Amino acid sequence: PGCANLGNSRFHNFSMPLSAWSRCADVIAEYPAGASELAQSTTIVTGPTAGIGVETARWLASLGGRTVLAARNLDKAAAVASEIRRTHPQAQISAIQCDLVSLASVSQFVDDFRKQSAAEGWPPLKCIVLNAGVITMTHRLTEDGFEETFAVSHLAHWLLATLLLPELKAAAPSRVVLVSSGSHLGPHATRRVASIDALRAHVAQPDGRGWGLRRAILAYGSAKLCNATMAHAIDAKFCASDGVAACSLHPGTMMATTIGRESRLVDFLMRSLLAPFTKDMDQGSSTTLACCLAPHASLGGRFFADCKPTFRSKLVDDDAAEALWALSAELCGRT
Repeated sequence: PGCANLGNSRFHNFSMPLSAWSRCADVIAEYPAGASELAQSTTIVTGPTAGIGVETARWLASLGGRTVLAARNLDKAAAVASEIRRTHPQAQISAIQCDLVSLASVSQFVDDFRKQSAAEGWPPLKCIVLNAGVITMTHRLTEDGFEETFAVSHLAHWLLATLLLPELKAAAPSRVVLVSSGSHLGPHATRRVASIDALRAHVAQPDGRGWGLRRAILAYGSAKLCNATMAHAIDAKFCASDGVAACSLHPGTMMATTIGRESRLVDFLMRSLLAPFTKDMDQGSSTTLACCLAPHASLGGRFFADCKPTFRSKLVDDDAAEALWALSAELCGRT
């Protein structure tokens, strides 16, 4: 399937005229073959009802393929779909409930997806965009007993992607795109990322005593590192053998999304004070779209920013990938 094996060097040079300020329309113009392929495919997007998730869904739907909104709130998803159809009447959009705080909800989403896809004759699933993420200012456990930032940003996405591997393999070459962050560089709740015990104790099920902004930032950095590590793991495990590639990405710094809504200070900084100096939602979605449309062989488990590959944390390696994969499988009951 054309999977690249370029090692773990910090930089990979590709001839890509896209830049930090490119817009989604520029990405589509740069990758007409990728756009044509997704026009005949199904793409799933998590977190599609706010921030860059809305813009990502909008531009994917504009290509003409089937876009599935995996959303916790179906009323919000219906409103997003309706708004997209106003500007893109040809858009084929479906919404299926998927609450990422619940592993049972993720499993139910996959069942519902398969039933609806078969009943309506949807095209092959070639792309999953794991976009949703949270940062919690208070220590909260999901119904499954895991810290919420980790559970929503990583664990539910791991389960979703692995449950849908049969569809991705059948549609190969296919891809999984994970929206990570520059925060994957740190700070982290632990740097012992090749230790299953350390990941469990400090990331998946940390002690909640003394939780505040500092601990929230550490949890977020670790969750985003999990995204980058998961992309490395998927590509290493399934690209050469099954044609399923993956990559992770940084959409932009301190954009005016709602991810910081639990902190008045953070929300004010992101949505008011810094917004005029950062990427808008279209520009923030352009790297995600580039990862959806770029040649399959260019992904390679790498980390992208500003629509091109860039360096990632040195903590992302084969040992960390194996530890995270094993822990995720254990926590999801898929060992």
